Amino acid sequence: CTNERLFDLEYKIKALEEDKRALEKEKARIPNQHDIDEKVKNLRKECDELKRQIAQKKSEITDQNLLLGDKRKKYTTTTKQFDELTHSIENLEAEYLQSKLKPAELLKQTDSLSLQRDQTEQEIEEMDARVKEQERSTRQLQEDVEKLKALTSKEMRLNDQDNQENEKLNEEIRNVLNLIAFEEAKLAKGQIDERQSNEAVKSTIQMGKQIHEQHSKIQKQKER
Repeated sequence: CTNERLFDLEYKIKALEEDKRALEKEKARIPNQHDIDEKVKNLRKECDELKRQIAQKKSEITDQNLLLGDKRKKYTTTTKQFDELTHSIENLEAEYLQSKLKPAELLKQTDSLSLQRDQTEQEIEEMDARVKEQERSTRQLQEDVEKLKALTSKEMRLNDQDNQENEKLNEEIRNVLNLIAFEEAKLAKGQIDERQSNEAVKSTIQMGKQIHEQHSKIQKQKER
């Protein structure tokens, strides 16, 4: 009978040790607060970097707009000069018909101004395309910042909820581990009878199952 009781006590101790190891594994899977804080910190850094890039892009667009304004002024001036020279050529051609003189110099200037006008038009088209591309990039960066802001806010709310649940779960695990250690000590010293031992084992196992179910529920909520 004594051997059977010893065998039964050893079996119960092993069962408690298995529960203890299972609870310790559950505790190890709980997220580290330092890692969570580091992730939030990195997200904030990314937001700040994107804000800096947006400010830089806006500054570049302002500079491009100023340069584009100068190009347009130059184009207007060149067009005006071209029109004036064209008018002069028309007058000189009328005089040429009378005097048989060819306005070669004015024609040369007209060709040069026409070339300058064409080049200016091409430059304006290229700058318009660059400004549109920069505006598109800026809008994309602003959208990225808003997404990161929303992600950071959501992450912080989830962290607050996780911290509360994890703290509660840690407290329950500590209580169960303390109870297991206490029951193991009593079993080892033979301070409790078989009925009390059975009740203690059943209670401890039930608490372990409840903690495991609670942790599984938290994990499923986080995955959703």
